[in-house]
Amino acid sequence: MKSLMHYPGCFGCGSANPDGLQLDVRWDGSAAVAELRPPARYEGGPGVVHGGFVGSLVDEVMALAAFEVAQRPAMTRRLEIDYRSPTLTDQPLRLVARPVDESERKVVVELVATTDEDKRVCFEARGVYVKVPLDAWAQQMAAQGRSVRGIDFSGGDPSNFFRWQMAGLPEAFVPDRLRRPLRLVLEITDVVPSLWTVTAGESVSVEHGDDPAADARWVSDFAGMQDFWDDTLSMEEIVAGVSVRIEGDPAAFGELRDALEYVNASMRD
Repeated sequence: MKSLMHYPGCFGCGSANPDGLQLDVRWDGSAAVAELRPPARYEGGPGVVHGGFVGSLVDEVMALAAFEVAQRPAMTRRLEIDYRSPTLTDQPLRLVARPVDESERKVVVELVATTDEDKRVCFEARGVYVKVPLDAWAQQMAAQGRSVRGIDFSGGDPSNFFRWQMAGLPEAFVPDRLRRPLRLVLEITDVVPSLWTVTAGESVSVEHGDDPAADARWVSDFAGMQDFWDDTLSMEEIVAGVSVRIEGDPAAFGELRDALEYVNASMRD
C-alpha cells in the first residue's frame, strides 16, 4: 500500500515533525489505513487514551483519505466522533477511513477504529472535507512569507505533494499567455510515478507517462522542480544548478512558466 504522507512538517503524518504524531497512513485502493499503539503519554485516565488524541487521529486519517480522492488539499468542515468504547494505551489499534461521497466542492469520509485482537469498535467518525484550490493554498503560503521552495522534503516522500501540484496546473493556466502549443515531459527522479507529460494549448492537461516526441524534457529531483515554480530565478540560473537538466528546446519551459498565474502570484520566496 502506498504512503499518504504529504508534507514532512505535518503534525499528523509528518516524519520531520518531532512534536507530531508521525502516523504511518497507507492507501489500500479504497481507504486510508493506519495501525498504531497509542503511547501512554496520550492517556486521559489510567490506561485510557485521551479523547482529544482520538480526535487528532480521526482528523488526520480522514483528511488524508479525502486528499487522495480529491488529489489536492481538503480542509476540515465538519467532524463528528462517536466514542463507542474505551481506547486503551499501548494496545494495537487499526483505523480505516473510507470516502463515501464526493462532489465538486467536498468529500465525505467515514472512519471505523477497532482493536487488533477482538475487533472491538473503539470509535467511529464522519467528516466533511472541502477541496481547496491549489492557487488559494499557495497564496496562503505566500501571505506568511513562505514558498514551496522553502519546504524540506529530505525527511519524507514528496510524491503526493508533487501530484497535487500537477493536478493544480489547469487552475493556474492562462492560455492567452502561451506563445505556442507545447508538449513537455517531466522526469522527476524521486517521486512516483516519475514521468509526466504536460500538453498546453487552449487548455492544459497532465498525464502520467513519457512522450519521446515532446518539445522538451525536464530531468531533476523534486527540489529542482520547485525552482521552476519560483520566477525570481531565471531559467538560466535554474539550469546552471547541479540537479536540473533540460533536453530539447529549453525555451519551452520558460514559456510554460509564463502562462501559470499562481507561479507569479504565490510561489515566490
